[in-house]
Amino acid sequence: MINIKKIDILDGLELKEATFNNKHFPTHFHDTYSIGVIKNGIENLKIKDNNYIATPKKIVIINNYELHSNSFYNNDNWTYQTINLNSDALTFLSKEANQKTDNNFVFQNLIEDDFLFNMISNFHQASNFNSYFQISEISKYLIQNYLVEKELDKLSYPNWGSLILEIKNVLDCHMDDKINIERIANKYNITSFQLIRSFKAHTGLTPIAYLILIRLNKSKKLIASGNTLIDTALECGFFDQSHFANCFKKYFGVSPKQYTENYSNIKSE
Repeated sequence: MINIKKIDILDGLELKEATFNNKHFPTHFHDTYSIGVIKNGIENLKIKDNNYIATPKKIVIINNYELHSNSFYNNDNWTYQTINLNSDALTFLSKEANQKTDNNFVFQNLIEDDFLFNMISNFHQASNFNSYFQISEISKYLIQNYLVEKELDKLSYPNWGSLILEIKNVLDCHMDDKINIERIANKYNITSFQLIRSFKAHTGLTPIAYLILIRLNKSKKLIASGNTLIDTALECGFFDQSHFANCFKKYFGVSPKQYTENYSNIKSE
């Protein structure tokens, strides 16, 4: 079961409620902050190098572009609700509240806080979604109480840092094109093996896995904008619609068709 609502209070604000059974999501990232609560069941999480068990009433925050995987616990299903908020919206809300501003906040991942849990749950249950005040208060509370110091990445290949950033930029700018890893490696006078090994050491993902994830994150935005699934697949660089559908379900738990059927836009009043 999955239900997605896009709220037009802020650009990119999305609410999601889902129940999964016997499901494992491989290592991936989102381009938004995921601020979630566990309603029922238990969720296993691995965020970067840390393992967590999220039980009911726990708050789980996945920072934007933070590598994580999640799965069921003890063959049980779990239900969660999330608020997906992009970094621009979060920065804007922090400025509105005269708080510390940053274009890359980092929050604690697992939180036990009844007050925050109720704020998030109430926002999901509200019948009128024009409550700009509610999402402002949630953001303000998180920034005041659960910011953490940013950690410097522990890189296995520190001399490659700037090169990997450049290669990531190439993948970001050409995500819709057919990517040839060997050609990219030749451009920088390295082997394909060196490129794949160093890229994974810096990002936690192979170049192809990274490329698939940025394509999938883009596909969600296109679907939300009303694009057909065929057009979405092609625009995101999936030349085979079946491959697009399989990747989408692997990382998001539902097919693109199911996602479309359970997606709705909510207009604030």
